[in-house]
Amino acid sequence: MKMGIVLTIANRKGGVGKTTLALALAETFVYEHKFKTLVIDLDPQSSASEAMLSADHYADRVERSRTLANLLDLDSTITAKELDHFLVGGRHSLLSRGYVDLAVLPNSPEHWDFEITKIRKNEDESLRKKVREIIRAASSFDMIIIDSPPGKMIAAEEALLSSSVVLCPVVPERLSVWGMDRMTEYFEELRQQGKQVPPWRFVVSKYVSNARETEEQMRNIEAKYGKHFISEKPSGLNLLGQQPHSKPVIIPQKQIIVQKIAKMRDNPDEVKSLEGFYGADVADALRKVAKHVKRDAA
Repeated sequence: MKMGIVLTIANRKGGVGKTTLALALAETFVYEHKFKTLVIDLDPQSSASEAMLSADHYADRVERSRTLANLLDLDSTITAKELDHFLVGGRHSLLSRGYVDLAVLPNSPEHWDFEITKIRKNEDESLRKKVREIIRAASSFDMIIIDSPPGKMIAAEEALLSSSVVLCPVVPERLSVWGMDRMTEYFEELRQQGKQVPPWRFVVSKYVSNARETEEQMRNIEAKYGKHFISEKPSGLNLLGQQPHSKPVIIPQKQIIVQKIAKMRDNPDEVKSLEGFYGADVADALRKVAKHVKRDAA
């Protein structure tokens, strides 16, 4: 079966909006492109899981051992049928109907201990194999979005290497350059190990307009990493950041996207359009990012 697009959201630095971008893009691909979409929560902090599920529903999945951490611990080969037992369907208010093609594979803090145990037992490769099995088992989805943790974890690295494209959200602040340096070094390390690194791009998140610090750091990171940004020409023609005067696509800060996603979950019939849900600026930026993801993955 042909595999859909596998998109990993990654950054070695925390607090840059990985989960926010992952969930907002999931909504965009379902609503704008009618893609059957799966969010894999690879972060043991489980922010994506808790945003998409109610507190009781999430607690039930953990109690019943139906999380990614438990799935990775299975002795048998992970098939599509087995994976289905661990997935939770989502409600999508933008289409004004009940359960649609949006699902989440929730995670739990057990993932940390599980991975440490695998490392101590020198079972790194078996863990990598399980990650590959999960992605293959999800081949019926058009879009698989992986929300990865900060830092470095084996499962996250294997997911990245199995991806069609990688997005690295960055915040225009002084520590962002540090995070961008670490990601660039990380990709180079993987290449030197003979690994095939998928196409990757930076995208500006949590942008606060007219802030002096923001504008200064935007100039700094554009000067150093401008060619790696998802960008567009000032005329509005979308390109991949190759032109010297291209303008980076920016996700504005004024929309608190995670809160919007929680609103969607709790009041699924309240909002009827992407603009009504996220606001015009955010909706426009998400469409542009989604377009570039499809292009890079082609």
